[in-house]
Amino acid sequence: MEKKIDILKKAMGDNDIKTALRTAKNFFRGLTKEQHSIISRGYECLIRPDFYRSLGFDPDKCITDGLNTIRTIYSL
Repeated sequence: MEKKIDILKKAMGDNDIKTALRTAKNFFRGLTKEQHSIISRGYECLIRPDFYRSLGFDPDKCITDGLNTIRTIYSL
């Protein structure tokens, strides 16, 4: 059975941002509330960019912030 962290590492290595953000948004241990929010918002902006744009967010920036947070926390 493949661990979630292995799925995340493979997705980041393959530049599969959707899988990486979807997997990481379900992680809670070792994350601050703010970090979890950034990752979750990145995933949501990826799948619902128009909605988040209407709320005043820049979806591309949110996605980039989410990926950068993953890279920082998990040293990827």
